Amino acid sequence: MSTAKEAINQNFYSLGQRDKALEFVFNHNAVKVAYCDSNLHYRFVNKPYAQLLGFDESDIVGRPVIEILEKELFDIALPNMQKALAGEEVCYQIRLSGTSDHPGRHEVRYLPDVDQLGNVSGFYAFIRSIEDTVEAVEAHQLLRYAVDQGMEGLSIHNKLGEFIYVNPAEASMYGYTVDELLGQTYHLFYDDDEIELIDNEYFAKLMQDGKWRGTLNARRKDGSHFFSEVSLTILKDSCGEFDGLICTCRDITDKKRAVDQLSHLAHFDHLTGLSNRLQFKDNLEQLICQAQRHNEMIAVFFLDLDDFKHINDTLGHSIGDQLLITVADRLKPIFRAEDLFARFSGDEFIIAVSGTSDNLDAINIAKKIIEKFDCPVLLGDQQIIQKSSIGVSVYPNDGDDIETLIKNADTAMYQAKEDGLHGFRFYSSEMSKQAADYLHLSSQLHQAVDAEQFELHYQPCMSLDNHSIGALEALVRWQHPERGLIYPDHFIPYAEKSGLINSIGRQVLNQACHQASQWIKNGYEFSQISVNISGVELQEGFVEVVEAVLHENQLPPERLILEVTETFLMTRLNRPIDILHRIRELGVNVAIDDFGVGYSSLTRLKHLPVTCLKIDRSFISEIHKDLIDQSIVKAIVALSNSLKLEVIAEGVETAGQLSILKDLSTHYAQGYYISRPTIAAKIDQVYAFIETL
Repeated sequence: MSTAKEAINQNFYSLGQRDKALEFVFNHNAVKVAYCDSNLHYRFVNKPYAQLLGFDESDIVGRPVIEILEKELFDIALPNMQKALAGEEVCYQIRLSGTSDHPGRHEVRYLPDVDQLGNVSGFYAFIRSIEDTVEAVEAHQLLRYAVDQGMEGLSIHNKLGEFIYVNPAEASMYGYTVDELLGQTYHLFYDDDEIELIDNEYFAKLMQDGKWRGTLNARRKDGSHFFSEVSLTILKDSCGEFDGLICTCRDITDKKRAVDQLSHLAHFDHLTGLSNRLQFKDNLEQLICQAQRHNEMIAVFFLDLDDFKHINDTLGHSIGDQLLITVADRLKPIFRAEDLFARFSGDEFIIAVSGTSDNLDAINIAKKIIEKFDCPVLLGDQQIIQKSSIGVSVYPNDGDDIETLIKNADTAMYQAKEDGLHGFRFYSSEMSKQAADYLHLSSQLHQAVDAEQFELHYQPCMSLDNHSIGALEALVRWQHPERGLIYPDHFIPYAEKSGLINSIGRQVLNQACHQASQWIKNGYEFSQISVNISGVELQEGFVEVVEAVLHENQLPPERLILEVTETFLMTRLNRPIDILHRIRELGVNVAIDDFGVGYSSLTRLKHLPVTCLKIDRSFISEIHKDLIDQSIVKAIVALSNSLKLEVIAEGVETAGQLSILKDLSTHYAQGYYISRPTIAAKIDQVYAFIETL
């Protein structure tokens, strides 16, 4: 008794539905088969194709088409191959000479190999004689060989969806044998939800267009899943009625995983796993459309961590990153799945909540956020009480588009920060960020100048030759009577806008020079005191101020260094540079701070009146494992030596970094590994610690 497979094989070549299906495939996948890549090199040929051209298969695979085809044939084929690589299906005719084993007229068909992204990686070539008709059985046998040996899955289904043919590649892809699939339906390959989509949505489009292509979540025999790119083409009987379909498929799991990963990186924050700015804006746009349809409100919360820069500066960026992750994890439970929660940038988070009925709902949410910051955060052995400031804008009252809502929430957040840390404010139409910030801070800064609320902390620069203290850098802090210690990033911009920077700068310079003079009298060993100056201070009268302060404190001018950022020096005209030349004429030293990030021109650099370069910390943080950073530092040291300049490496946080800098012959180093900034009263502790290094 013959097996089911033998029965199917016996019937496979009989006239009828399956015979028509194979005839369809034969018309599109001719007996003589080849595959060419995008560089026009043969990657596969079957035996009939090779014989047609007078070669063995091994003589053709891997070689360029131009070496195989005769010139006359190649000149005809080339423009058609180029069309195929452009995504076109091409069909044309050629006549082979009597020297061929198969002389006469032939039909050549090229089918482009297109992936799911529309990229063409090559094309299939099919050639069949149209002079002498091949016997049907021979044609089917050759066709069966061609499709059986194909690397892509191919199957033929009757009108009930049952397999009447499946090649080994498709059977293997799904974990079955050919025998196991014949007579079964494609439902075997998919879960119920995917089958519902195929039967109801995809099949309807197939019947409408005659073809369908898409990606399906397929299931193997062992229950594992993979992504299959499927192409379906319908078969019709002689009356034009649906009579079955042809399916080709390929496993694209790895490709889809790579695409999904790139998409995730583009739309989600790598540190916290939250949506990023781009994803948030896209989602907010959809939320606004939904709110318009349902006449709903949306509350947007713009959240900024208070004094986060201080955490990074004092405890290091790794602790700062841990804090951001902890904040995100604490806030997530507050919100629903449909709410939007993103890390906007740095230490800023943004949330959008739809369906709020009034401001009271938004107030309750803001309070819940604030409460999450009341519990201390344990990071390593450090216990941190982190606070935040929140600004709230409400759709549609405070804006009916993405940018306006975000801008107004940001404005309200700054108002909350200025009104007092760790609170929230709603946006109001009369708010003007610049006016509010300027008026409030300007008033407080005036009081600070009058009350001399600015104090200095000192951080040493250590000589890498003998571990002595080369210079002590004075760093200004605002000792606010209510808010405590405020770092310069939070008030210097306002001081520059208000014109108070000159008064503050004079106080800082005088305090630093006075302290340096006292240390010299008391026998402390250090070469210089260093003071940062704002570019705004470099105006007429500044040289006289420096000269007067030195005289008042009896400090030799060579004991003072004034630091100016590289960015300022590289983007300003000659007037501030002329003032620095006059500073040098006094005998005062000038250093370029944050060197390496301001796009210095070497031609301009050699004309600047500077005595020292301070290498920006961004080149030091990875120097122990980044050869490029080492090369940059080495080059800066060599440049400085040629220009007779001192070099200070900023941001040294580890012994490994310090060791590399010594090997690169860097003159001085400064950073938390050597000493954090400290008040003058504790300078003895700094000296004692440096002696242990």
